[in-house]
Amino acid sequence: MLKEVNFLGIGLNPITYDALFKKIDRWISDKDGRSYHIACVNAFNIALSLKNEKLKNIYNSADVVGADGMPFVRWIRTVNKQDCDRIAAPDTILALAEHAKTTKYTFYLYGGAPDVCIKMKHYLEERFPHINIVGYYSPPFRELTPEEDQACVD
Repeated sequence: MLKEVNFLGIGLNPITYDALFKKIDRWISDKDGRSYHIACVNAFNIALSLKNEKLKNIYNSADVVGADGMPFVRWIRTVNKQDCDRIAAPDTILALAEHAKTTKYTFYLYGGAPDVCIKMKHYLEERFPHINIVGYYSPPFRELTPEEDQACVD
């Protein structure tokens, strides 16, 4: 991965989809038992993190912080002279689903309202017949109790 670029306290990782998928493939093949976090950060996220240190720490602790916005991408390409794609969450999920044709990735959908997870599952299965969605969970819109968190992990 190329050199991290700091934008108002958030470290953006200049990365292309090709490099991101190679990284994900390596994470999966390593089987080290840990989970990884990819944050897709746009201008609104950075603005929020200016007033919320906890949010800033979440972004900065991610394994990959993708630039979700063409102004960021152009800035990284022009000013920092590094190759970079716009890494937006919806595009990334669709690209990973397509990539799964050759990798046999499994997917677990987490987040959103219950009907959103179900609709997303049906949409992905219709668009990508090869996809293997092993489950989904729509957590309540509050912090999980330790028991709820553990049940989700199990």
